[in-house]
Amino acid sequence: QASALADKLLEFADRDHDISRELQQWRKVDEVTDEPAELKPLITDMLSPGRGFIAWDESYSYVRRAEAVLPLLQQARAHDAGAAATLCLHALRRAWGVLQQADDSNGDIGGFCQAIGAEWIASLQAAGAQPASFGDTYLQVQLDDPFGCFDAAAAEAAIGEPAMNRYNGR
Repeated sequence: QASALADKLLEFADRDHDISRELQQWRKVDEVTDEPAELKPLITDMLSPGRGFIAWDESYSYVRRAEAVLPLLQQARAHDAGAAATLCLHALRRAWGVLQQADDSNGDIGGFCQAIGAEWIASLQAAGAQPASFGDTYLQVQLDDPFGCFDAAAAEAAIGEPAMNRYNGR
């Protein structure tokens, strides 16, 4: 019974690129180690829109597929919060790029960006104060953020005084 189901699933995957892609990602997620550095290419792949423009009626499907990245980010946070914060920022930038090539009239992709932003904040809080140089990174994140995808007050409290002094130009 299980082998017949597996054969049918592979048959569907052979005929549909999106199903094939999702199955490949699912397999990769299952094989991934606890090493955050190994997650970056997988996150890039998972957040890729797969084709050009995402129409308003395709955004929900994209988000449903891309949300699989959230448990990976949470897993990374449990293993190494500092590395997870870097991965979350990578994921945020990827999601912002998708937002630029999508009709997000329904707000699905925007909501997904906020979910990644919340995970970024959780990772920053778990990681603790950042070095002063992070103030420059934070300034760039603020400039790149298309619509307030994260709680800035929580981020600023988490990154600590040295980074905030740099951010504020002190």
